[in-house]
Amino acid sequence: LRNLRIVGSEDGEKVESSCDGGPNRYNYSLLILGTVLQSIDLSSLEVIRGGGYVQSRNSDLCYVGDLGVYLENSSLHECFGKAGAPLKNRSQCEADGFTCHPQCNASLACWGPNNTQCVECVYFRYQGTCLENCSEIQLPSNSSGIYSNLVTMECEQCDVECVGGCVGGTGPTQCVECRNLVLRERVEGREENLCLSECLL
Repeated sequence: LRNLRIVGSEDGEKVESSCDGGPNRYNYSLLILGTVLQSIDLSSLEVIRGGGYVQSRNSDLCYVGDLGVYLENSSLHECFGKAGAPLKNRSQCEADGFTCHPQCNASLACWGPNNTQCVECVYFRYQGTCLENCSEIQLPSNSSGIYSNLVTMECEQCDVECVGGCVGGTGPTQCVECRNLVLRERVEGREENLCLSECLL
C-alpha cells in the first residue's frame, strides 16, 4: 500500500452503508475494519475520491494518518465505529514505542516512525521527506541548488542554469550565479540577469 496514491473514483465501486447502524446511509471508498495490523503505510496517498472512509475495530492499530486530510471534499463522510476502537489509544501506542518522527505534525498522526511517513511536515518537505531546513539536503557539487519556498514549505530545485542556489524563486532570473551564459536586460527600469545555456539568436 506504500505506493498507493488515489483511493476511489467518482464512477468507481463504492460501499453504501450506515455508520454504526445509524439511520443515514453514506458512500464509502475506504474501509479499515477489524484488522490486527499495527500500521497501515499509506504515506504516498494523495486523495480519497467518490466516498468517505470507515475506521472501526482496529484495537492494535497505531500507525495510521488522519484520513480526513485526504478527502476530496468536505461532504464525504468520516465514520469512526463506536462498536470497536477505530485505532489503539495514542498514549498506549507511545508507551509501546509507536511514535511519529519529530519532523511530523503530530496532530495529524503518521504512517510510520520515519520522516518519510508524515501526513504533514512541521517544517519543510523534499521529495516526500520532512526536514527542519532545506540546507540539510545533500546535493552533488555541480547541483543547481535548492530554494526554500516559504509559501508551500517545499524544498524546490533551482533552474538547471543556476549554480550555487537561487533567491526569491527557482527561475533562471533568480540564480545566485549562472552555469553558462548571462543575459543582462532591463525589466521595468531595473537590471535583471537571465541565465542561458546558449546565446539567443
